[in-house]
Amino acid sequence: MNLKKSDKIIAVVGIVILIIAAVFIVYYTYEEEDVTSDEPGLYTYKVTWMEKTGEKTISGEAGEEILSDSFPVGNGLESDCVLTDVTVRIMWEDDNYYGGLGGRIAAFVQGLDTLTADISLENGGIYTHESTGEGNETFSFHINDMPKDSMVEAKDMNEAKQNVSNSYQGMNSANFNYEVTVTTGERFKILKPIRSFLNSRRDTGNDFNLYITYNYVYPELEDEDSNNEGLVISGMMEETKGTQTYATMGLPGKH
Repeated sequence: MNLKKSDKIIAVVGIVILIIAAVFIVYYTYEEEDVTSDEPGLYTYKVTWMEKTGEKTISGEAGEEILSDSFPVGNGLESDCVLTDVTVRIMWEDDNYYGGLGGRIAAFVQGLDTLTADISLENGGIYTHESTGEGNETFSFHINDMPKDSMVEAKDMNEAKQNVSNSYQGMNSANFNYEVTVTTGERFKILKPIRSFLNSRRDTGNDFNLYITYNYVYPELEDEDSNNEGLVISGMMEETKGTQTYATMGLPGKH
């Protein structure tokens, strides 16, 4: 059968259209498969900072010679925790005065002891305490600013947690130093030999305590793309209906 020239043109155009359509179908199908299989998407996680408080106590005995030592704060916290503030309270009393009648007589003869203490934050501020007979004073140290709630993008919860931890690396602890000395009281210089004798028998130094309180924050992560809102899994990771939620409790270790 012979086709007219116009029919031939229509047939050729139709074939060309079919070829072009087939090419586009193959191209878009390939692109879609490539995106979904080889490159996983990113998820948004909300980071909320939760506040917590810890405490520890250091006891010592100081005399005429300088007692020098150091102590860490927060060294048992998780790596993604942020230490914000530390208070150090020093308390002591002259043990030769608070010891019945004999102690009161000794205190009258030789006078009350004086304790001097320097407490310092490593690479930071220093405070000096000095008191006679007894002492009770609290010093405050600012360590780090409070982090702000934020969002983090990651492939999964584990990567999101690691990103947060990397951002606050090394901010979970601080080191402190202290020096303490005791100067024995001397009410009557003429009785110095008696004071020396009493020192050798009774007054070898004084006990003191450092009561440390520290504030820190730890992150709670929640999947913003999740339909399960408000689910918090403490200290572990868990998948629930395609949702991952993580909370680092940051409990302090034993000191």
